[in-house]
Amino acid sequence: LDTKTTLVWTSPIIDLNADLTYNTMIQMIRSAEKRITIVGYALYKESKNDELKMSDIFKELYEKVESKNVLVELFFDKAETNVKNTVKKMWKKEIKLPEIYLYESPPKINGSLHAKVLLVDDVDILITSANMTGRAINRNIEIGIKTSGNVGKEARKLLSSLIQAKLFEKQEWI
Repeated sequence: LDTKTTLVWTSPIIDLNADLTYNTMIQMIRSAEKRITIVGYALYKESKNDELKMSDIFKELYEKVESKNVLVELFFDKAETNVKNTVKKMWKKEIKLPEIYLYESPPKINGSLHAKVLLVDDVDILITSANMTGRAINRNIEIGIKTSGNVGKEARKLLSSLIQAKLFEKQEWI
């Protein structure tokens, strides 16, 4: 597979050599055919200005579910955020909700899920410092790399092994 790696960032300065985090996320979601996986530490709504971009991202996600039956998976840290409530507030009611997996650190480890990744169809991957918050994709200074190819398949294997090891617990939408 031919890979192209690009620099991605959120910044008050425009740099023609880097793509904006928000634009990259939207383009990646729009390109999805089968599965969109988001891994993050925090997911929440913030100020009105920041909410707009987060709402746009969620709109793109649920429209992919509605139009192409794309599977959306969210992996987040259990201690850091109430993912289910945030998703319910931002999701279109009649569309199938995403699968949610929460990480709870084993007592001896006492760590957290700190990765921030957008993985599309197990091929395109954005690895970034940006959380899934309006502030991170709108106002902070964040940096990441988007690439494609085998690294996406390797990321999928890693997530699968973490689920098998019961480090991520799939949440029910009851």
